[in-house]
Amino acid sequence: MLVSLGTVNAERGRRFYEMVCEAVTDQPIRVVIAAPDGMIGAPPDNVLVRSWVPQLRLLPHLSAV
Repeated sequence: MLVSLGTVNAERGRRFYEMVCEAVTDQPIRVVIAAPDGMIGAPPDNVLVRSWVPQLRLLPHLSAV
């Protein structure tokens, strides 16, 4: 699953990203979050946080966006 607020809303998403991390903790899924640096503290083990991801290249490998 890919989670992104895009470039316009990304800076306002701190609480949203926290809620996503809480919701997926200990779930049997892998999540990629595209968020600005420093927006997310220590994500759960199943969450990969990057400031930028190649979304078009990821799409064929995702079950949800």
